[in-house]
This record gives sequence, structure tokens and C-alpha cells, in this order.
Amino acid sequence: MMELLLGRTQHVDELFPGWGVIPFARRTDNDEVACWTGGSVVILDDFDVVRDAGGEAVRRAISEYASMDEWLIAVVRDFIEFD
Repeated sequence: MMELLLGRTQHVDELFPGWGVIPFARRTDNDEVACWTGGSVVILDDFDVVRDAGGEAVRRAISEYASMDEWLIAVVRDFIEFD
């Protein structure tokens, strides 16, 4: 399990250098990864990366939550609707 977490963190760091995000959760039905920014949660698709003319990854979050609580509420709602 720890190897998976480390691998995901390294993958996100390679794709989005300097962003300072920490991946902590992922969906198993798509490529979305929830990342902590230090103050909010951003949802990234770590396999659908948009690059600028210089080849740098463009910061594009699928969604963003102002707090961990807000993200958790959205996750629980999504789980209830899915079930």
C-alpha cells in the first residue's frame, strides 16, 4: 500500500512540478486524484495533462474545494448517489 502511495506522489510530482500538491485519494472508476494544497483540495486528472507551448503542465483542476470538510461532504454525497 505504501508503495502505491509513494508511486502516485512521485507521478504527480513529475507531471506537475512545483505545484506543491499532495495526492491523498483517488477514484477507482477514472483517473481523478484528490490533492491537498495546504489549504484546499483540488481534483486533478493525472493522465489528462494539458501542456503550454513550452511543454509545462497547465494547472487545470477538474474541481476545487475550499476545505477538506467540503471535499468530504461531496465525496459522501457522490457515494450515496452512486449506490
